[in-house]
Amino acid sequence: MLALILQVVLAVADQRDNPEKAAVEFAEAYFWLDPSMADRLCKDLTKGAENSPVQSYLERIDQEARSLGYESTT
Repeated sequence: MLALILQVVLAVADQRDNPEKAAVEFAEAYFWLDPSMADRLCKDLTKGAENSPVQSYLERIDQEARSLGYESTT
């Protein structure tokens, strides 16, 4: 019974958002060039910007890849 309670407590604790989890999720999205990385950035970075920093970064990486001879996957 104690093991079951401990399992539930650990499962609930794993669902909570924390800095380590946010960093891991951002890093995965960054290296996979996933636009969802913007969800893990501070909202102040995108406030008032015409082009989000994430979109600008992805466009720059796409241009660099094309200049090296890679085809775009988007």
